[in-house]
Amino acid sequence: MKNNEINAAIAAMKLAKTYRQKQAALKVGRSAGMAVNVPLNATESTLASEIDRLVAGYGAIVKTNSKRAKIDRAIGKVRSQNAGIIADNTDMPHVWDDTRPIAEKLWQLAKAARGAGITFKKEGGVYVTYAGDAARAIGLLNLPSTNRHGVLTASFSTTQESVIRDRAKAAGITLHIV
Repeated sequence: MKNNEINAAIAAMKLAKTYRQKQAALKVGRSAGMAVNVPLNATESTLASEIDRLVAGYGAIVKTNSKRAKIDRAIGKVRSQNAGIIADNTDMPHVWDDTRPIAEKLWQLAKAARGAGITFKKEGGVYVTYAGDAARAIGLLNLPSTNRHGVLTASFSTTQESVIRDRAKAAGITLHIV
């Protein structure tokens, strides 16, 4: 299902006032891949309730997909601006296979323990994140970027924790601060 086609179908459904317009809007929805569960020759009230169901159900999906595309563009921009350094968690060497700083290795262990979301590890008076989590933090939370030993990092001071938590909540991001 493509967002643009579903958006067009939802817009047609919202504008449909007459019986024929409702039939046409449901037909557009069906061709966009929406699961229309009533025959197009049903009563007008049945068509109206089906339109309400589809708009409510697919509207949330379209918003989520649009937000996901925006997030992907922001992260991709950060990665392209920082070409030549590690900006993806999957590109990080194994914790014990290299001579990276111990703080980075501890962050990697904390990230592995917590999974999805952005993991920040306290280092002195700042919280730091690395690689892919840093790219997400820079693109979505407007944090400054740095490069430590060839790895993209982002950080914020401990005094900014509540501000960063608010930004993450607004962006729908799970934060792990350890």
